[in-house]
Amino acid sequence: METTEPLDLYLNQIIATVFLYTSFLFPNSIIRKLLGIPYLLFLPGYNLTAVFFPWNAPHEKDNHNDSPEANVERDNYGIGWIERLSLSFGLSLIVVILIGLGLNYTPWGIRLIPVLVVNYLFISLTTLLAFFRRSKLPEGEKLLFRVDYNLNKKVTLSLVISIIVITASISFLFMTPRQGEKYTEFYLLDPEGNMENYPTNLTVGEQGRVIIGIENHEYTEVPYRIEIWPINKSIKALTSMKLVWFYEVTLDHWGKLNTKAQWERTYTFSFIQNGTYKVMFLLFRLDVQNPLLFEEGRVITGIKAESHLNSSYRILHLWVQVDR
Repeated sequence: METTEPLDLYLNQIIATVFLYTSFLFPNSIIRKLLGIPYLLFLPGYNLTAVFFPWNAPHEKDNHNDSPEANVERDNYGIGWIERLSLSFGLSLIVVILIGLGLNYTPWGIRLIPVLVVNYLFISLTTLLAFFRRSKLPEGEKLLFRVDYNLNKKVTLSLVISIIVITASISFLFMTPRQGEKYTEFYLLDPEGNMENYPTNLTVGEQGRVIIGIENHEYTEVPYRIEIWPINKSIKALTSMKLVWFYEVTLDHWGKLNTKAQWERTYTFSFIQNGTYKVMFLLFRLDVQNPLLFEEGRVITGIKAESHLNSSYRILHLWVQVDR
């Protein structure tokens, strides 16, 4: 069967659209897993190749309707299906890498959802460009859907088998991803979102601000509890600390679509007494730990305070000098 209709462009856009919607609506479906490989490793490169090479291969042009000079001129540009498919895989890898590098310099970063969305926009844009370029060509020059059987059959068969094996291997790895290290990232940032200008020098009554953040990389949903306990180290006595704030939040694991895997909150604090303070930020995992749950304003001292500090899942501290 031969046709000059841009069925390949239509099919590519349909596959990309189905994959994107499935990723958001049914993130664990088998359709998403099966379409993920061509979405990232084939469609971008195929569409880009279609933009640059909208013509048929030289032997596929309609030589009856064109002059020999015109055919010779176009022979320098047309490519066959084997070359077209090879370029599709290679260019797709380059496009996805460049998308990742570009996102690295944006507020979204190299994350799953931004990569999928930007890749969809790229596929859609190149589909329009390829359709426009192909529509401007005479019928005899438009791309034909016809496989080149004049090549050595053994070479063609080897290429087809290689592509099938590689695609099947990548699909298997994609559908059964290997879990990395399980951990929770617990961090403090300054008011501008950096790790530089922390409020370490204040006066009595002056407000300081920090950003508290959590990222769940535990590969499971985790309920967390954050507690803040300032300790006045100027007092030479047993450890005494007061719970000034706590918050509980449940996060799904990082990398899963349509989930909340990161939490950040700006915390404002001040002191009514001068001294040197060690502000303790404690993080507890409520699914695997059974910590004592104190109410806000509770004061604990001595061994009980030390035990509570040691029982936390993650712990951070900030030294603050408070002057009059």
